[in-house]
Amino acid sequence: MCDYCGCREVGVIGELSDDHELLMDLVARIRREIGRDRAGTASALSELQSRLRLHLEREEEGIFVQLAAEPGFDAYLADLEGDHRSAREGLLSLEARSELSEAEVVGGLEELEAHITREEQDLFPACRMVLSAEAFAEARLAHDRIAARESGNEMAASS
Repeated sequence: MCDYCGCREVGVIGELSDDHELLMDLVARIRREIGRDRAGTASALSELQSRLRLHLEREEEGIFVQLAAEPGFDAYLADLEGDHRSAREGLLSLEARSELSEAEVVGGLEELEAHITREEQDLFPACRMVLSAEAFAEARLAHDRIAARESGNEMAASS
């Protein structure tokens, strides 16, 4: 994970980076389990999918929206959003079942690892350099709305 530019000191980026660490731990767990323990693989995949769904929402509604307001990032964001679509169509669409296709799972994990590396080494440092304190505050509000939605507390999300 990024430790060279101080981007993790920015609240929302630090949280997203923490998500990445947790997701990478789950990726490692799935890699250990795959081919050995179908139930363990399915359980780890299910947990990864749940956490990844939330993480993608937070990025898309938080820093992606804020970065989209900056000039020159359209193609870059389109690329990252394409990765998110690919994850939804691939890794997130796999059913946690006993007949999991190892090739599909491993392919999805490899795509996720590459995407996380790109965000850690490129996106997060760029956000730290480009986005204002106000943009990070807006991203924080988006994260809070998502958390409220997840907890079923819609009233908190609208205040």
